[in-house]
Amino acid sequence: MNKLGEESFGILHSFLNNSIETFPDARRAKNTRYSIKDIGSSAFGVFFCQSPSFLAYRRLMQEAQGNNNGRTLFGIQKLPTENQIRNLLDPVDPELLDKRCALLRTTLSRRDTFFQHISALTKYLCFESWQQMMLFMITGLKLQDPCASPP
Repeated sequence: MNKLGEESFGILHSFLNNSIETFPDARRAKNTRYSIKDIGSSAFGVFFCQSPSFLAYRRLMQEAQGNNNGRTLFGIQKLPTENQIRNLLDPVDPELLDKRCALLRTTLSRRDTFFQHISALTKYLCFESWQQMMLFMITGLKLQDPCASPP
């Protein structure tokens, strides 16, 4: 990844971590083996890397080498399963991220499509902030900015 991609990735990952901390967690005390941060970061890693075996491969790498890219790149302490990710993140309202993100998630209806767009953009462009990237996508898709002041 080039310098611009690294900076964009860092901005995106930082925003994601801050947003994940606001997600509701309806689990009970005995059912909290994985943190919300690990679950959200694992989901992000799957879609960012576009690898259906992202988590399984990271578990094998952890067993063989004592470390894995999920931990080093995405800050995941404990790797959850795909079902655990779905169970906790599917009910999360996209509005918890922000209005622009929610609009894009609705427009790009599939979660993997949304992350494919983000992955492609951060590979080639450097954004000053999450909001700048969301606005860039909204403008490119010719959508009405939900945060714009009425004319």
